Amino acid sequence: MTRMAFSRCFHAFALVIVMLLAAHGTTTAAEAPSTQPTDEVKLLIAGLCKPDLTSKVDAALQLKEMGVDAVPAIPFLIDNLGNDDDGAPPGYHWTREVYTPASSASAALEKIIPLACGEGFKYAQAKLADRNAKLRGNVVSLLPLYGNDAIPPLLKALKFEGDEDAAEHALGKLGKAATGPLTGMLNEKIDDDLRRHVLLALEYGGDPSALPFFISAYEDKDFHDDWMKVELGEAICNLAGPDELDRVVSLLHVKENRTARAAAKALARIKTKPAIDALFAYVKVDGSPVRAEVVELIAGLDDPRSVPEVISAASDHDKTVRLFAVNAMGDRANALFVAPLMSALDDKDVNVRSQAIPALVKQKIDRRELFKTVLSKLDDKEPNVQSAASSALAGITGRHFGTDKKKWTDWYEAFGDEFKWDE
Repeated sequence: MTRMAFSRCFHAFALVIVMLLAAHGTTTAAEAPSTQPTDEVKLLIAGLCKPDLTSKVDAALQLKEMGVDAVPAIPFLIDNLGNDDDGAPPGYHWTREVYTPASSASAALEKIIPLACGEGFKYAQAKLADRNAKLRGNVVSLLPLYGNDAIPPLLKALKFEGDEDAAEHALGKLGKAATGPLTGMLNEKIDDDLRRHVLLALEYGGDPSALPFFISAYEDKDFHDDWMKVELGEAICNLAGPDELDRVVSLLHVKENRTARAAAKALARIKTKPAIDALFAYVKVDGSPVRAEVVELIAGLDDPRSVPEVISAASDHDKTVRLFAVNAMGDRANALFVAPLMSALDDKDVNVRSQAIPALVKQKIDRRELFKTVLSKLDDKEPNVQSAASSALAGITGRHFGTDKKKWTDWYEAFGDEFKWDE
């Protein structure tokens, strides 16, 4: 091809790209790109418009690394957000490492939109009316990248069937900025379904000023949504401070595990003496649903009662409580933990026995004696315990004989006296 012929072809190709840009609404006064697309970007836009998936993905991933130069490609990337086909051969299983046109476009837009100074926003808004639910959902998820201007369209999406979940999370990303508009909706007459979506958006936003609205909804006897009550209980616990201590303590004693667990974590976070006292009192109540988790929380507290409480829990009648206590002792070395961990090696529960081995290894005790103690656990009938013992022995010695007790014994008899156990 002559140079003149090539030039004509390229100019014709460029004209097509300009026409595509105009068709996507990026050449209006409100959305005009601050700079016209470079020749390289024009080629990549053409790739986004090709039918084959590889071209779409490759173009998106290249645009992802081009910074502000890629801004004119925003509408074309948005168009690909509804294409989730990976083009894999039959029998192939998709993984996160395999990009689709939608996921590659999303990855590119996450990098480009923050540099776009609002360009592409109107086009994105228009796509919220698209019939492709996948495209709408991805657009909703990306709208927070445009900042607070995204709040009005996201509030509309919150009311649109199929887009509510994405809108909840998107509004949550905007945090405190979305709190006022969302709480304003709660002050209006709205149905329970929309109320649930608004409350979830507030929960995801994590703004403490939303706490009174969570409390009001939780205590509303006319709000019949058991699943949402659990969400609200967790939201209250996540935001509560010392002023809400009594409420959090009451939530600690509900029968629903998720709420009780959130309350326990809240008390450990609040850390006032009454909050910590409530945790220690809770462990004493037999049958409490999250006693095991509370034992774990107590173990991490700087409180003189913590060590005795964890040691006591290691011999509890509840095997889950014993397991959590053993794991907690493995997180920190303490001479007082050695005896209960030695006892845990013979626990009737296989999980307690297997976890007691690595917990014991982390204690500051004579390594040679530890070796002999762990070696005896290769006789345990449970493979999990044998495997834990094998791993511990390898960690102590740097040798690898698996679960073969004879080989470990032979090595010890041959080299035990000269081995440097303390290094």
